[in-house]
Amino acid sequence: MTVIPHPAVGIAEAAARVSDPSAGLSDLIRCVGVAVAVAGLILATPDGLASAAIWVRNKCRWLWTRIKRIFRRPKPEVHTTAAAGLATATGTAGAYRWQAWPEDGNAEEKIEALHEQVELMLKQIQSHRVQTRQSVDRLQSHT
Repeated sequence: MTVIPHPAVGIAEAAARVSDPSAGLSDLIRCVGVAVAVAGLILATPDGLASAAIWVRNKCRWLWTRIKRIFRRPKPEVHTTAAAGLATATGTAGAYRWQAWPEDGNAEEKIEALHEQVELMLKQIQSHRVQTRQSVDRLQSHT
């Protein structure tokens, strides 16, 4: 039984032969030809072409979500102050919005939306912790 090697094996063999000075040009051409033939066989079949297209689409989606996550702008905050008689209350209300839920999205898109929502909630919790600590410090300094 003959096993067809993965295309990367042929490419690796060709790269190894390039660095070997004793290898002839015909050996190099043969290895590259085999690698190209195997890659062509995979891409020529409908299943191979479909799986290659799915792989490229998934990698593009993955890359786009990472780019959006890196360049995401922080959400604006709304500062409020209320006065009633002698008591004064100040605070910061976050103007955060929930992530849009992809109704017709696949499982990966829905999981990514949930991850983004968890990150948003963790940022809100951290912001509230800082505000609470500042309020406690202010109250302790007044007593």
